[in-house]
Amino acid sequence: MKHFLSIFLLILIAAAGCAKSSQPPYAEDPWVREPPPGMSMLAGYMILHNPSSTDMTLTGASSPDFAAVEFHNSVVEDGVSRMRQETSLVLAAGEALRFVPGGRHMMLIAPGRQLSEGDKVLIELSFADGSELHITAPVRSSGGH
Repeated sequence: MKHFLSIFLLILIAAAGCAKSSQPPYAEDPWVREPPPGMSMLAGYMILHNPSSTDMTLTGASSPDFAAVEFHNSVVEDGVSRMRQETSLVLAAGEALRFVPGGRHMMLIAPGRQLSEGDKVLIELSFADGSELHITAPVRSSGGH
């Protein structure tokens, strides 16, 4: 009986390790900044978590509400702030990527409808392994939560 319990515990521990590795990524506090009237580009933010034990590569995004979605990072070079497009991002195992005002963000290009505070936007993130993450992000004023 003692031998059986030892084997059972080993199986449970192995199963717990496997379950951790297959946990999907998730977005914490996604939101889109409310645009000024007539603005053709908006910014989206979130904290993207990877609870698994395997690195993931974020390869793209799309939205039925926009013509295109790109990843950008604001950097300061020679005292001047510039935006750089990022075509793929590694989401390390057990880590998070922060998409925040003044830093990395999603650039949401050419909205298909007028968006204002309280509206919701669907954003689909694509990963190199073929998986997707569907996010619903509320539209907020620049300072609001």
